[in-house]
Amino acid sequence: MLQSLALWNPSFTSAMQTELETGNSPFTTFNFANVDSNNYPSTRTVILRGFLFDQEKTNILVFTTDKRSSKYKDLLLNPKFDACFYFHKLRKQFRFKGTVRMISDDLVPIISYNHLITDDLNNNDNKESDLNNDRSDSDNSIIDDEEQSLINQYLSLSNNEKISNIKEPLNYKLLSPKFIKSFEDSSISLSELGNRLNYNQEEISKTPTNEEWELERLRVWNSLSRNMKKSFKKPLPGSPLTEENRKLLDAINRGVDGSNSSTGYENFVVVCMFVDLVDEVVLGGSGDRRYLYRRTHNDLWKEHEVCP
Repeated sequence: MLQSLALWNPSFTSAMQTELETGNSPFTTFNFANVDSNNYPSTRTVILRGFLFDQEKTNILVFTTDKRSSKYKDLLLNPKFDACFYFHKLRKQFRFKGTVRMISDDLVPIISYNHLITDDLNNNDNKESDLNNDRSDSDNSIIDDEEQSLINQYLSLSNNEKISNIKEPLNYKLLSPKFIKSFEDSSISLSELGNRLNYNQEEISKTPTNEEWELERLRVWNSLSRNMKKSFKKPLPGSPLTEENRKLLDAINRGVDGSNSSTGYENFVVVCMFVDLVDEVVLGGSGDRRYLYRRTHNDLWKEHEVCP
């Protein structure tokens, strides 16, 4: 298949929607952690802005930051992250590990997906079967003490793995929205369309274009509230509160600083969380439960139920 929901996605999305519908906040907040330039852990509470391209099937979560912030600079040096969501109503916690890529005025993610898309199209049924078997096998498996080290590897990135440069191509199954739409609009089967295009792999291995990245950045910007947009034209975050900066902040807050609604867009950054590892904990009910999910090299997901 082209893109599909990861095994953890339905449970996460359902919990998020329940929290929004029954809670007091219109936003989903979570704790985002990375390592700063001094090798200290750095954690912030940020607002989830949904899924990349507003499509759940990307399995890529996004939030925003300021290009002038230390978080942006730190992620340029080390894009690895850990994020934690807790949904009070359902008593569910999700921890995500992976690597980020960012969309700014001079930076877009470079995606390198090496898996043949035609294989996805022609072997759709086989992959669905394999995926279901993976879930079935994992549900019935017993992870003994000898395998605990393997589970630890699922929950942490290898110490031997080098820190990737954020400008390096990222091998992740992410396709161009325009390319996916061309399949959805087609009246022929995916298998038949894949066979027709098989002669030219370059024509069908479509990852997002620079234009699509910029349109996504603009889409997220337009979804922000007026007050949120103001934060991107304020003085440098963390800079001294001088008399000049105090006056500028007051003018911005009162809307008399002389700027327009697009001012600050140059500082606006969309942070994309490419998830590799997920730890889901469900508390209460008939008993606590815990599930571990790991993305494999061929972009399938493995699931293990373990002791909570």
